[in-house]
Amino acid sequence: MRSKLKVLFVTILTLSFLVTFISCKKSKENEATNSADEEGTNSTTIVPEEPTPEGFVKVKVGDFFIMGDEEENENKPHIVTLTRNFFICDHEVTQKEYETVMGINPSYYRTNVASGEIQENRPVECVAWYDTLIYCNKLSIAQGLTPCYTILGSTDPNSWGRVPKKTNPIWDDVICDFDANGYRLPTEAEWEYAARGGQFTTDTIYAGSNDASKVAWFNDNSRNKSHEVKKKLPNELGIYDMSGNVWELCWDSPHYNRVLDIYDMLTNATDPTGDPQGSGHVCRGGCKGNEDFGITVSCRNVTTSYSRDGYGHTGFRVVRTTR
Repeated sequence: MRSKLKVLFVTILTLSFLVTFISCKKSKENEATNSADEEGTNSTTIVPEEPTPEGFVKVKVGDFFIMGDEEENENKPHIVTLTRNFFICDHEVTQKEYETVMGINPSYYRTNVASGEIQENRPVECVAWYDTLIYCNKLSIAQGLTPCYTILGSTDPNSWGRVPKKTNPIWDDVICDFDANGYRLPTEAEWEYAARGGQFTTDTIYAGSNDASKVAWFNDNSRNKSHEVKKKLPNELGIYDMSGNVWELCWDSPHYNRVLDIYDMLTNATDPTGDPQGSGHVCRGGCKGNEDFGITVSCRNVTTSYSRDGYGHTGFRVVRTTR
């Protein structure tokens, strides 16, 4: 009798254990399923990082940077915050690149290339700020990107009419979509942040060095002519010729009174784009005819929207907004 009771007790205990085990297993499976469902519901889709195009450098923005210099009357030190990462061309737009898109080469320096250099790889110059709007949108459209510039309600440069030969209020009212992925001019703040080396800055006087001759074509070594891009050393980001060679056009307009520049009014500015009521446009970087003090990362100049500068001083480089 005792033997039968013992067997019965063991059987009941075993069945009880199995029921408990199966119940716990199902409970854990349900918890895991619910957890997975919750994670699936709450998780954010990870968008892969856009690959950096050939000939460009990705500039990742930080919290803020100090723009300007005490030596510059119109660009005193001020805090600027950039919120958009961007790709910047590692060289000034070349004569070949410009002619491929626009069908013409307006450059003053089309001959007498320096020994060992390639003519078509010299920077394009004698371009107006208005011209760069057309170039950027045409290049964007050709590559299937969203154009940044809108004039008369259209992003198609063919509908804008002829490029004005004097200040034109319609063209000056151009709208820039800074979130579009197409090509555009850099803002002055983007330009200086990149010239200084971005997040890798070592606070050099010129773009990449305290020795101008290592990174720039200027009055001391240019023989008063432009040179093929990327022949000097790059800066910390791998960008060439941001000091010297040709002045580079930016998006921004300065304040009417250049002594009371827009940056004096927008201390601690976030993504500054210049004065909407300003006149002309900022150029940065200096050119082959400047002395060393005129090619620093903080030096600036201003030109009109329509001027094509017939002496080969002014060109540009392009950027694209990215994640």
